[in-house]
Amino acid sequence: MSSARVLLRVVLTALLCLAGIASRAGELVTVGGVQYEAVEQFKVGDGELVLHLKAKVAEPSAPKPAAGTPEAGASKSGPGDAAESADAGKDKSKSAMDLAKEKSISQLKVLDKDFASEITNQAQSTESTALTTIGVTPGDFNTPATPKDFAAAIAKGVDGSGKLKDGVAIQFSPGGLFFRSSIVGGGKFTSDPWMQAWARTSVEIASSRSDDARIGQQGAVALSVGVIDDTDPRLAWRDLSDCSDNAFDDVYPRSHINPIPAGRHRSKDEIPAAEADAAAQASAAFDKATKDCFEASKKKLGDLTLKRKFYVGYDHSWYSGDSDLAKAGTLGPRMLWASYSQGLSGANDPNASFKTLLQASATRKLHLQVKDPADDSKLTNQDRTDLMLRVRLTQNRWNAFADAGLSRVRTGPVLTDSVRRYGFGAEFKVSDTLWLVLGSVTEHGYLNGGKNTLLNTGLRFGQSDNSLIGSPFAATKN
Repeated sequence: MSSARVLLRVVLTALLCLAGIASRAGELVTVGGVQYEAVEQFKVGDGELVLHLKAKVAEPSAPKPAAGTPEAGASKSGPGDAAESADAGKDKSKSAMDLAKEKSISQLKVLDKDFASEITNQAQSTESTALTTIGVTPGDFNTPATPKDFAAAIAKGVDGSGKLKDGVAIQFSPGGLFFRSSIVGGGKFTSDPWMQAWARTSVEIASSRSDDARIGQQGAVALSVGVIDDTDPRLAWRDLSDCSDNAFDDVYPRSHINPIPAGRHRSKDEIPAAEADAAAQASAAFDKATKDCFEASKKKLGDLTLKRKFYVGYDHSWYSGDSDLAKAGTLGPRMLWASYSQGLSGANDPNASFKTLLQASATRKLHLQVKDPADDSKLTNQDRTDLMLRVRLTQNRWNAFADAGLSRVRTGPVLTDSVRRYGFGAEFKVSDTLWLVLGSVTEHGYLNGGKNTLLNTGLRFGQSDNSLIGSPFAATKN
């Protein structure tokens, strides 16, 4: 016996033993994808067999059909026909209950959007602290406000130099604009105060130009963080999610793990009357359950505008163009601030003619450029600390406010401990995303007997994606 034949027998024995195969003469054995015919077998030990194999003679292959001619027995259909033939005879159209589910999901998306818009667009305009830093913002008061995904502001007024000044600013929320996955879904966001502060962090970039050639152009950047904000509409996520989940569980049992199947829509004539009636009742029950739940959620949430909020921030500015006062790139005014807001009345009365908020702000400003009290033709450096209270009245499309406060002001070498500060203004909501703002501030009590008056007007635009508030269930169940 040649060594090659011995080696073949050893290899085949190992393969057959591993595969657990015991074949008899005449049977076909497949080794490495090739068929062999067992000629004889030998028992060489307990449980061990040696087979004598010979290659199976291939049957003559049928001639290939001419081009375009189907092979004998071949189907004219495509490769997916085997699966389709297995489903032959099955009705692949959607059931009436499946169609009712689709309708309910569409309705839920509408309810989610309306709910989110309602609680987001309550009487609260966007704010621009960067414009406050460079002295061109109505009211000169940092109002705490939940940041929009994106906001913009333009303003024009009289600055500390007594000259007209205009400015423009853009503001954005990194979390809402670039890291939506950190907020969407709500679970971690609503339970983690650090995630909430991250979601309420905003960055602002502003630019202004003064008619006073000594000041010229200024730029500013601002960072603000919402430490506490019960007015954040995204906190309503849990209520929306519970409403949708509970309604689906009650009306469409096990709908979470039974997705709507793919299939064609049947006409009304194809749907049995009993099936159509059951689906219609389910759809109506779902609509009622979600609407009732949403209304209960709105009552539970109350007016978000009147809930407490506490924000802190830091703003930094520089001279962005050469002026008579400084070269481009020279550092300008800086501001560190904190503000708090709390509703006083009207929070639990939907029929109240107006609602009242009490707001407080503490601000430290450095390196402001104002008119020199001793010489109007000159500017001098001013550092100041302001403590202010604001009463804000809110009614549907407008806000009115009045301020009072005390300031400790150092203008040049002169320090005044108790400058009295008064302000007033109004905000009108032109649309859900656009506000018109007017504000004025007057200061009395300087040691030189003078007073300082600022008057500013502005437009503010702010837009947020309501899908960050709405139920994620409605966005994923279809």
